[in-house]
Amino acid sequence: MWTFVSPKIVFGESALLHLGQVKGKKAFIVTDKTMVDLGYVKLIQDNLEKAGIGSMVFDKVEPEPSFETVMKGKEILAKNDCDIIIGLGGGSPMDAAKAIRVIYEMPEVRVEDIAPMMDITVGKIKLILIPTTSGTGSEVTTAIVLTDKAGGRKAPTVHPDVGADLAIVDPSLIMELPKSLIADTGMDALSHSIDAYISDWKNEFSDGLAIKALEMIFKYLPRSYKDPADREAKEKMHVAASLAGLSFGNAQAGLSHTIGHSLGAVFHIPHGRACGISLPYTIQFEAKEVGEFVEELAKYVGIKKEGKEAIDEFIEKIFRLMDEIDMPHSLKDVGIERENFEANLEKLLENEAMDSTFGTIKRLPTDEELQALSRCIYEGKAVDF
Repeated sequence: MWTFVSPKIVFGESALLHLGQVKGKKAFIVTDKTMVDLGYVKLIQDNLEKAGIGSMVFDKVEPEPSFETVMKGKEILAKNDCDIIIGLGGGSPMDAAKAIRVIYEMPEVRVEDIAPMMDITVGKIKLILIPTTSGTGSEVTTAIVLTDKAGGRKAPTVHPDVGADLAIVDPSLIMELPKSLIADTGMDALSHSIDAYISDWKNEFSDGLAIKALEMIFKYLPRSYKDPADREAKEKMHVAASLAGLSFGNAQAGLSHTIGHSLGAVFHIPHGRACGISLPYTIQFEAKEVGEFVEELAKYVGIKKEGKEAIDEFIEKIFRLMDEIDMPHSLKDVGIERENFEANLEKLLENEAMDSTFGTIKRLPTDEELQALSRCIYEGKAVDF
């Protein structure tokens, strides 16, 4: 038995106007300094005012938000009479907003203890998530990715009851994204769609969303990256990111994220870049177990071949997409020195073995295979085992 989880989604140009229909008295806006500086927080507040809703701002969320930041947000929220939480930004503010709601409504729960099988009951406070990048999919998922600073690792978790009540996907908020962020978040979305389609938890609902997201990303990501004025491409990528989010949110992310989370924690590589660089190599590794699914994906992006030839061409097509958006092909290309990589390899592997995505991988790597795979990703070397 499966359950498909999704918030209500309002999308398209002027979707932010929907805030004028929200019921409530005061909103707690969880965000970062960049959203304040860009004027997006003021835009949200203006729309809330039209509905007679006041607001206050918590703008302390850092990239890769920590347990401590979530606790700080919860403490401030507890001192204010708010009945709405709004997560505004990339995945970091949205994930922080999800976690803040849980530990505020359930004070007996520690943020580091949120786990898939525990009893969670939230909903007294409405949660609204508004993405300002096209990639994380956090606005529509029940995943939370935080950082355990003490442990030096990312601590992703998922629970069917922590997601948003409402996601507002408005492309006007992503028209000014820097090219590097378009590339990184676009590769994150691509990783979501592929990981979901070859996941051990894949299902018919998630499959359809993954396929549509994949088609749209290959078509529109290069256009969005190359042409700042291509509004259609940017709007389509914003939708594709949410579709990919719904897909992996219900089938779970896989090996590219297992490794990507660890790379982000140890080397501080942006999340989408870490997952994107890992993706072609993790597909090569997993194809021995899920080759038929990779072949199916290849057909959806116009590849006519079959068997190993289809898989090889699909991976080559991903590399060509990476070239179009100036994405490195290896960790070496990112600038990580070999000595630094080798010195941190044990920590990388330790993090990967503890990652929550590890349990949804069809071809589960042994310790030796994981080490060899990590070295392939460093070198940019084809996986042949």
